[in-house]
Amino acid sequence: RDWSASAGSGRSHGPKHLLIDMTKEVSVLVGAGSIGMAIARRVGAGRITVLADYSIENAEKAAKTLEDAGFETRTIRTDLGSKEDILELVKFSTSLGPVKHLINAAGVSPSQAPVEKILQVDLYGTSVLLEEFGRVIAEGGDVVEIKDGYVAVNGFGLFEDTVYPTNTEGSAIEYPYTVPENTYFILNDFRSDVTDSRIYGGISKDDYKGKVIFLMRRRGF
Repeated sequence: RDWSASAGSGRSHGPKHLLIDMTKEVSVLVGAGSIGMAIARRVGAGRITVLADYSIENAEKAAKTLEDAGFETRTIRTDLGSKEDILELVKFSTSLGPVKHLINAAGVSPSQAPVEKILQVDLYGTSVLLEEFGRVIAEGGDVVEIKDGYVAVNGFGLFEDTVYPTNTEGSAIEYPYTVPENTYFILNDFRSDVTDSRIYGGISKDDYKGKVIFLMRRRGF
């Protein structure tokens, strides 16, 4: 197993050598490409960002870019098509602190791999990744602000392709709203209709029914 870690200007190999501040939250980026990096920059301030990539060289290069911008990072080689690698990533990430964000920007296209590999990575690997991290990711504590039709979470605006602005007229809660532990803040697609968390507040995770079976992806989405 190829573990590596970086913080500031120093790098070390093996999690046993790390000086870990367990009070810091963790953001995990799988696939150290430009899209994932842009998201990591948005959510990684004040947190430890774990960069996982099939190529450890790509992960280290991305980590250096983030470190130069003042972020704290760790890196690990991860094959999204391998459940063993995903479990190692979960173990490594949770050893650093509570996982707050998971960003999956990894995947292969028809020009890169045969159909079998695409299904193994984009379908099977993604579903395992979401399921395993879904068991450990931190919940509650986020601060939601809705103002002038726009939504912000923890001070960061959400870039959403919505037709209607997010309405607060008739909302039964006050903003900024701190999401209680073990709940989710849910907004429906038709944002002019406030019959969601804008009326009911955080929805208990025990009230959710259903399970992700598979994801379908296409270019441009």
